Amino acid sequence: MAITPSQPTLRSIRDIRVIWLEAFIASVETGSYTEAAKRLGCSQPSVSRYVQFLQEAVGQVLILNYNSPVLTADGKKFMRRARGALNWLNVVDARHQYLKQQAVELTPLGGAAHSDPTGTNGE
Repeated sequence: MAITPSQPTLRSIRDIRVIWLEAFIASVETGSYTEAAKRLGCSQPSVSRYVQFLQEAVGQVLILNYNSPVLTADGKKFMRRARGALNWLNVVDARHQYLKQQAVELTPLGGAAHSDPTGTNGE
């Protein structure tokens, strides 16, 4: 059963959710909210709402809804930024996963990893 997104309370542009960017990009790349939903593993109405939430958050019309999603001039500019942001997040996530795996590999077999005297856990 798909989770239906509820209208979020936005305090600032920083409240934009990654799934909204993913829905926006997937809708444009696939040319279809239905195909975007398949790519993201959610429902078509959820994708439509995510794109709507994103447009409300940025205060611009990014996509015109005809038979398929069509980018506006603002949407084209935003698409470059959205792709850049997601690429950066993917790099950060991959690095985090790599470091997490390295920490697991460095844990002694007979017990817990060494304690961190700084209390920052290496951060």
